[in-house]
Parts: sequence; C-alpha cells; structure tokens
Amino acid sequence: MNLTSEQKKALELDRHLVVTANAGSGKTKVLVDRYLKIVENLPEELSPQNILAITFTEQAAAEMKQRVIKNIDEKITELGDTTSDLEQKKKYNKLKRQLVYANILTTHSFCLNILRDYPQEANLPPNFTALDDYKQNLILNTAVSDAINTYLETQNSLEFGELNFKIEEEIREKLFVDYKYKFIYDIIVKLLYKRDIWKELKSIYDKPEEEYVQQIREQVYSLQNKAFSDFQESLPQIDFEECEIEYKKKHKGKYKIPNKVKETILEICEAENYQVEGIEQKVIDVYAEKKGASYLLNDLWNTSGIKQLVLNGAIFSPDSKYRNALLEQLEKFDDRSVRLQFQLAREVFNIAQLADFYAMEEKRKIGGIDFDDMLILARNLLDNPEIAKSVANNYTHILIDEFQDTNAIQYDIVKSLALREDIPIEQQPYLFIVGDDKQSIYRFRNADVSIFNKAREEIKEKNKERKLKKNREFTSEEEVLGSLNLTTTFRLTPVIAAFVNKICKKNFAKYENNEDGSIKYTDLVCGRKEHIDLALKDDLTSEEKKKLGEVKFLLTTTSGESDDENVNEAEQVANYVKLLLNEGNKPQDIAILYRARTKVPELVYQFLKNGISYKIISGGGFYSQQEVYDLINYLKFVNDRTNDLALVGVLRSPFFNISNDEFCEIFMEKGDNLWEKLQENNKKNGTSNCKIKFAVEELSNALSLAQVVSISHLLRILLRSGNWLTYLKKDKVNATKITQNIEKFVEIARDFQERDFVSYADFIRELDRLIEISNEAEAEEEGNEEAVKLLTIHSSKGKEFPIVILYSLNQRSANISAPFVDKKNGISFSPELNEAGLGSKEITNLVAKISKKYEQQAEDEELQRLIYVATTRAERQLVISGTVKKTKEGWQKLNPAFSFFFDGLEWEIGGLIELCEKKPQWKQTVELELKLLGHESKKTNEEIEIIFNDNNDNVKENYQEEHIKIDGNNVQVYFNDDVIYSETGKIFSFSSLTRCDNMLNNVYETAADEFFKNKIGLHKLSSDYFLDEKTFSLTENIGLSALDKGNLYHKVFEQLRSWFINGSVCQENLRKIVDEVSYELNCELSDKLKNEVIQNCKKTVEIDFVNEILRHNLADAKFEYDLTLAIDDNFVTGALDCLIKNLDGKYEVWDWKTNVIYSQEKIDNMKKIYELQAEIYSCFLMSLFPEQEEYAVKLFLIDNINKNEKVENCFIEYKFHYSEKQNIEDMIKEKIDNAIVKIRI
Repeated sequence: MNLTSEQKKALELDRHLVVTANAGSGKTKVLVDRYLKIVENLPEELSPQNILAITFTEQAAAEMKQRVIKNIDEKITELGDTTSDLEQKKKYNKLKRQLVYANILTTHSFCLNILRDYPQEANLPPNFTALDDYKQNLILNTAVSDAINTYLETQNSLEFGELNFKIEEEIREKLFVDYKYKFIYDIIVKLLYKRDIWKELKSIYDKPEEEYVQQIREQVYSLQNKAFSDFQESLPQIDFEECEIEYKKKHKGKYKIPNKVKETILEICEAENYQVEGIEQKVIDVYAEKKGASYLLNDLWNTSGIKQLVLNGAIFSPDSKYRNALLEQLEKFDDRSVRLQFQLAREVFNIAQLADFYAMEEKRKIGGIDFDDMLILARNLLDNPEIAKSVANNYTHILIDEFQDTNAIQYDIVKSLALREDIPIEQQPYLFIVGDDKQSIYRFRNADVSIFNKAREEIKEKNKERKLKKNREFTSEEEVLGSLNLTTTFRLTPVIAAFVNKICKKNFAKYENNEDGSIKYTDLVCGRKEHIDLALKDDLTSEEKKKLGEVKFLLTTTSGESDDENVNEAEQVANYVKLLLNEGNKPQDIAILYRARTKVPELVYQFLKNGISYKIISGGGFYSQQEVYDLINYLKFVNDRTNDLALVGVLRSPFFNISNDEFCEIFMEKGDNLWEKLQENNKKNGTSNCKIKFAVEELSNALSLAQVVSISHLLRILLRSGNWLTYLKKDKVNATKITQNIEKFVEIARDFQERDFVSYADFIRELDRLIEISNEAEAEEEGNEEAVKLLTIHSSKGKEFPIVILYSLNQRSANISAPFVDKKNGISFSPELNEAGLGSKEITNLVAKISKKYEQQAEDEELQRLIYVATTRAERQLVISGTVKKTKEGWQKLNPAFSFFFDGLEWEIGGLIELCEKKPQWKQTVELELKLLGHESKKTNEEIEIIFNDNNDNVKENYQEEHIKIDGNNVQVYFNDDVIYSETGKIFSFSSLTRCDNMLNNVYETAADEFFKNKIGLHKLSSDYFLDEKTFSLTENIGLSALDKGNLYHKVFEQLRSWFINGSVCQENLRKIVDEVSYELNCELSDKLKNEVIQNCKKTVEIDFVNEILRHNLADAKFEYDLTLAIDDNFVTGALDCLIKNLDGKYEVWDWKTNVIYSQEKIDNMKKIYELQAEIYSCFLMSLFPEQEEYAVKLFLIDNINKNEKVENCFIEYKFHYSEKQNIEDMIKEKIDNAIVKIRI
C-alpha cells in the first residue's frame, strides 16, 4: 500500500518527531517502516541493537518484530540475481539474524535491563528477580499492616532510614477514632500504587501548613472567578419567556412561572452574599407557600440551565458590588478544614512512606522488585548524568509507541536519554514518539494524558536548536518543529468516520482548554479508494449505501422501580445479533463491547438461550488464562451458588463440557437460578444424560467439601476430576504451561490461607482486586473461533471488527468518592470532617470538594476518550445500545456515556422516544460531513436507524397488509403477531384498553373480591389464591396461578379439533393435550386439578347449542386469531379466542373466561366490565362481514359450567347491529383518547 503524504513525513530521520495518529491511520505500519528505514541506513559498525523501540505490551513488541522481519523477507523476495541485488540480500539476511537481539521491548523490560547492568548502583543484588502482581500485593499488604501497627505503638516520633517524623497524639487519635482502620489502610495501599507522584506529594507535605492553606485559598478564588465569568456570559442567553412557554406546554399551563424569576434569583443571590451553598433551596423557598410552586421552581431550576449558573457564583463586571460582596466573604475564608485536612493527610503519607520502607526491606531480603520498582529505580539511576549518558550512547534512535499511555516516571526516563539540557542535541539519540491522546484510557493505571501534550511542546522547543526550515515536506511551523498528525483512517468507512467526527468534535471541545493539557480533536479522513469512489457517486443503491457504513441505535425503554433493565436490553441485543447472523454475517465478525463486566451475565444468558456462539475475551494476564479463569469461576460458584455467570463458566469448561443445546434445555427448567434449574434437569434426564448427572454430583460434592476443607485442598480435589485430567492429556502442546499456571494459582490460595484468611468470600474479593490491578492492556489472542466476541472497551484497544455493538452504554457510572490523591492538592478524605475540639460539629472540607471537582472532570474527559476508542473499532457497522428508564417525573437523565451521543447529535431523548413509539424502526436524518482523502469534504444527509423496543409493554409495529378469504369474501386485514398494549404509544390491546376504561370509570369498585383483598391486604396473593364469595374464605389455587390457568384453557381450546371428534369428546386425547400444555407452560398439575380442567373443557363443549355449532362448523373455525383494527391514526390489536359461524351461517366471537362467579349481580358486573372488549370484537366483525347485519359475542364462564350452574349463568352474550358501527367506532376512539390523556397525567 502506498504511503500518504502524512505517513511519508513521519519517516523523516533528521529531527525529533511527535506524531498524533488517528484511529486506523496506519500507526503500526509507520512505526515498522521507520524502524526498517533506520536499520537499512545504519553504519556498518552499528546494528539493530542500537535502536530502542518501546511498546506498550509484550504482544505489541512481538508483533512489531515479526512485521519487521516479514517486510525484510518481502524485500529479499523482490530482489533479483544481479551483483548489487545479491549484496543487498546478504545485508538483509544479516539484519534478520541481528533482529533476534533487537531492543524491541516494553518500558518495564527496558528498565529491567538497565537495572541488570547497574545493580550495585541501584542497591540491588546481582541476581534479583521480578515479582509478579500477587507477590507484590502480598508484600505491600503486609507492609501496610506492619507500618500502621508500628505507628500506633510508637510514642513521640518515628525514625527509619531517611524517614523521620514527629507523632502528634491529637492527630493520631483523630485518625483512628474518627476513621475506621480499614479506611486508613485502604488509603495507604492506594498511595503505594501511586508512587509515580510521590515526588509531588513530598513537595506538598514538606511545605509549611500556611503555604498549603494559601494554595487552597487561591484555587477557591480561581474557581469562583471562573464561575463569575461563566454566569456573566451565560445568563443573557437564557430566554426566560421561552422557559415559561415550554413549561406551560409541558404542564398544560397548570402553574405559571413568575414573571420576574431572573430578578428574584439575583436578589436572593445578593441577599445570601452569593454563598455557594444553599442558594437553590432559597430560590425555591420564596415560592413555597404557593400551591405547586416548589415543584415548579425545582423543575425550572433543573431544566432551564439556571442551576449550574447560579450555584457557582454571580454576574456582572469585575468591579460589580455583587462580585465584591462575594470576595469579601472569601476573605473570611474558613481555613479550619484545610488545616485539619493537611495535618491528617501528612500523617497518612508518613505512614505510607513507612510502609514503603518495610516493603523495600522485605523485597531486598528475597532479592525481588515489583513492576513499579523497575520504573522508579531506573528513573533514579538515570538521574545520574554519567549513567544516563552511558545508556543513551547505546542508541542512535529511540521510538516509543502508544505514548498517550505514559506516566510521569516513564517520561522522566525518556527525557534523561533524549531530551537532556546538559548534552548538545546532536549528541543525543533521535526521539520518535507516536500515539493518540484521544485514545488515552488507562488513567486507572496512572497514565497521564497531559504528558503527551507536554512532550509535544518540549520536543518542539528542543528541535528549535536544529534551526530547521520549511521545505516541500514540512510546510507549517508545527511540522518543522516535529509535531505531525496522521489523520487518514484506513479502517472506518466514510459514514462511520463522519459520525464519530460529529459527536466527538462537539464533546471534546468542552475540555479543549483544560489547564492540565488540552486535547484538540483531529477529524478522521477516509483513505480507502473503494470507499472514496463510492462516496463521490450520486444515487447510490441500498447495498452501496451499506458499503459506506451504517450507524444504528438499539433503544430500550423501561419503567417502574426495577433495576434489572439490562435484562431487557440483553434480549434486544441478542435478537439483533440473530438478525445479523440470519443476514449472512459471520459470528466472528461481530464484537460486543462494554464498559464493565457487570452487565455480561444477562447477555450470556440470552446468547445461550438463543443458541448464539460467543467467546468472552479478557486481558492476557495470568488471571485471564482459561484454566485459571475456570478455577476462579468454580470458587465463585462454591461461595455463591446463585452466581449464574460463574456456573455457566464452570459448566462450559473442561470440568463438564456442557453444550449449548444442553444449556437451552437446562434454562427451560423451573428454578430461581441456574443451579436449581440444573438440579431439576438432572431429576428428569439424569439417567439418560450422564454429563448432567456427573455435573450435579461433582458440584454438590464441592459445595459440601467447601464447608470443611481449605481452599487449596478443595482446588486439589477439583483438579483430580476425570474430565480435567483427560483434557490435560489431550492438550499435550500446552499441558506444561497449564499445569504451571494451576500450581501457581494453588500456591496463591495457600499463601492467602497463611495470612489467617480462610473465607472463600475474602479470597474471591482478593482475586477480584488482583485481577483489577493486573495488566488488562495485554489483550488475549482472539483465535479464529466462529463466535461472537464479548470484551471490554479497554480490551478492544488496538483491534478492529466489521460490526461493533456498544452494549449497556446507559449504565450508571461509579460515584466519585474520597479518598482522593492528586499531585496538586495531595490526599483528601471524606467531604465532611469532624474537627478536633468542636465535638460533633461538622465543617466543610474544601480540599475534598476541590479534589472531587478535578477528579470528576478527569473522569469525564477519560470517558469521552473511551467512547472514541469504542466507536473507532467498527469497520462497517456501528450499533449503539442503551436502556432509558421512565419515572413519574419523566425520562430519567441519560448517564454520561450515552448522553455523549445525544449531546453530539443534539438529540433530545424524550422527543426521540415519542417518534419511536409511533414507529419503532424510526430513521432519524443526520447531516454528516464526509472527509475523503484528496477531495473536498462532502456534506450528506444520512439516515440513522433507531431500533426501538419499549419494554414498558414491548411494542413492535411490523404491520403488513395481506388479503385473506373468509367465507368467499376477499377482505383486507392488518395482521400482527407481536403488537401489544403500549401506554405511551397509540397501539392498544383489546384487554388493556378495556382495563384502562374500567379503571377510569371505577367499574371494579363494587367487586367483592377487590374490596376484600384491599381490606385484608392480599393483592400479592391474587395469583395463588381465589376468594370464595359464598364463604368469603381464601382458598388455595392448587398450585396454578390465575395467569397460568387462563393460558392453560386457551391453549387446550386452541386444539379443540384434536379432542372434539365426530361430535363428542375424545377423553384420551383431551387428557394428553392437557398434559402437553401444562408441561409447555411449566405448570405442575395435581390429579385433582387436571381432572377439573378436563371436566370443565368437556362440559363446555357439551352445552347443547355449543355442541351443535361445533358439529357443523368446527372445521372452518379459527382459534387464537391475531388481528388489528385501525381507528383513525390509532390501532387496537389483540387475539380472538375463537371465530366461528353459528347455525345461521353468521360469524360470532367466542371468548373463554376463567372467573368463578356465582350471583347474577356479579355476572351483570362482569358483563359491564367486558362490554368495551365485546364492542371492539363486534366492530371487527362488522368490518369483515358487513353483509351479516347482526353480530354476537359470547363469553364462556368455564369454571361456572362445572359448578352445575344454570346454562344462562355459564356464558354472557352481547348482540350488535351493523347500524351501530359508527357509534361504536366513535366510542372506541373516545376511549383511546381518554386512556392516552389519563396515562399522560
């Protein structure tokens, strides 16, 4: 592939270069080509060992070396047999041999090599070893415990090595009385994992207390001044009249916003001296006496944009009296909390340094260093100019990949080699760093995105010494000074690239001027010729449009108090994946990305249920090795037998090898969780399915053993499983590695026990923490399995997939909470502090508040970068999925990850849902700007499909018109199998519209059972009990709920032709059908209840007129007939239990009811309840068969039939005439309008 002009510039070797590479821009190719160009031009006395290439992971290092060798092989193949070509071949073959020792490695490996060369200077034994994550964690935790104990036992002062500090009893008492031991312990552990900023922390706590207080005061002033500016600029933009109009529209003008809201707010601000705290409530309190005003003002406050403006300050110019009033308040700045925080934090940092001292002593004893030590000790070594010069002289060029994930210590190491002030630039190696600050997503591993920008500026400054000028290649000042961009993407299709540009450009702009290092968004430019040619065409076909890329939204809604909305979304995603597979897409082309693994269990369940092959891809560290992952799952299940995801993992593992088909059977069983379902399946199929039987026996045994044996002992027993040993024998290639991993895991468990921890729950929590701190960036090899890939967004970095689904984007983010540790303000605890000497009085902790603000902003910025990474993994289709919840107040505010898209597109969620409710597969037009390499931008209007699933009632609107023949008439009818009632849409089921109408008219108020249940509080028992009206006693429903009972009868009558044969009931067939239906519904029927069902069905069809009609017209009858009736713009939809001709040849509707009703009064009431439903049925009949003129609807009270009631009490009949059609349609329309109004209110 030919290089772009941008890529060619990145291959220039005459200056330091910092390259910002967009997603899919060929960064790795540039890195490899640059490396190859350098080695090809090396002097004879030098070799590839004189080039240092730093990568982020070992996997990336291995891949880079392989690609360099592959490129050399290709060059050798292209050469002929001339003398010069043979000479060149010889040179390339020599390079290949030398590449075995090439310095292409990770930062940690490079630092380890330096320490191996200078062990004495680093105060290390020559044969030191690198500790793994677990050993590091074990040593640090022990050191923290020892340090705290020493601190608590020591009087006056502590002195260890260079550490020397006085212990103040008052501060010590406050630390360990006001705060829990574990809280202090956790802060210290956190500090030990952030040693990259200890230099800054020491600087903070070595300074006088007064200096620190002044620093915080200045930050408060700075923040407040910014608030002044923001408020002053923003307030004039608020259209209060428009706010009032919108509010009236929304609330039907029920309340009126005061005309002088703006002035009132300003008056209150002035009266309160612009104190930040409490202004919101003051504004609301002004109107509290007026009816509804508190709600009104609160709503205005949160929706009009006033809240964020008022809470942070005031308006007007710098010399305003209002502004000066606030500054006066700040002069009275209460510094007590700041002083107290400084004293407590300094003490905690001292204990952390003591813990570090203990940890280093222990590591020296065993001759080991951890990964953080490698960086810190190497940095300290390179602070020595002689050592730094000696190391730097080994290299002519230094290349660093993924530089956006660098931290301060790593950059210090780089600077000591290539950006030194004490060495002339021509004597230093050329530095080439490449990365994308928009893809910096490892802040939780202490990566600092501001380093990228800092390095760019320092490289530009250093290049000035070279006195370079503009030329044909480098045409701008930025390029001359070494700052380049690779904007062209060869991964993303034009539409996806334009979509990402649109949403990211707007969102990234919010933080463009961040003082910690701004990130300027650079547009993605499409570089693939076939895409460019297609994008420039007009009048594309639908298939050609697909080739330009597709963006879709899967929008799921839910309501109520339930928090399990992700279950519905998982089902929606699984259905969409099935659709993709049915369209011919391969499973391995689909990747589902998510932010956190907490949402995976529901997705896995839906995939297993639907027979979709999947593979969960995690990091490539020790804890993600399959054999270790299986053992962790086993222990998680033993600890919590309701952990379905863990049990799925165990059953799929070599322990049991349960197939997807077997899983589908298991999931069909009864049970609250997978373990109960598995046991139930074993009861039925254990004798025929040996695997299921074996699994239940082994798992039951493990659950029992866990009560009496240690964790390591249990692991040994589990690993003696026949299946596991067979698996090891089969996998001879990896058997040794697998065995070593298992032994290491058992050793970890044994070490854990020796620390006096014996709880499985404690061990699992420990494992979760170790997994969290292990290297997730070392991505697992994907393999070529035909399976949908499930992985975190972090694990997807560096990968690409034809189809990407971003799952559960609207999940709640974790709350930002103390303790905070940052290099600006140090350590801060909880938002409130109880000051020593003030008893229980709480004082505001300004340090924590400011630190939280910075922390929240940093989290928000990283979330934006995470979304950029996620969206740029997609090659040809990007699907964004999220669930939105509706509450009494309206649609819940979107969480940041999901709102990223809506903000970028300037969509309002409520309005979009309204459109989707009318048409669930709504297409929203979006203006996009296609950026095409070598061409001007092209603006286009693209349709983004929103696939909507309203889980309030699961609305779907896939109507199709069909022509059917009924009684010789060709009738046009709407058919729809799936549409049911939607409260917020305009589609109503027969039964739901009836129910809504009855509630509006309080029809149920006279029902004795409703009254009685209300009085004795038995609503929740309504499905398991029924009320005997004769005795007013509660009778158990013999194991069958009301819902199951109704479904049972409907399904049995649906098969009426199979058990009503030649005018009589075939008892054997009826019994068989009852058994089959009860099994299908997962209902266990006692013999008594089964006989009752059979008798009810039998007696129903033995009613004289029923029997007569069935004998003549059963063959042409239609059962469970799904139809939709159009009423103006609305639809009423439902199923007819039975559509059959009577003896006069006229169609009528039969409906089966299972209500038990004895008195005529109750029958009359029931007739009233179902009157609307009958009218809807009749309207449908009139539309189909207008020539009939007369129509009947019969409701059969099945339970009454078997109670020896009179025939007239066994059914309710409604009669209608065609002349009533218009009146009935008008009445139905009115009912729909009433229902919509009622629901909206």
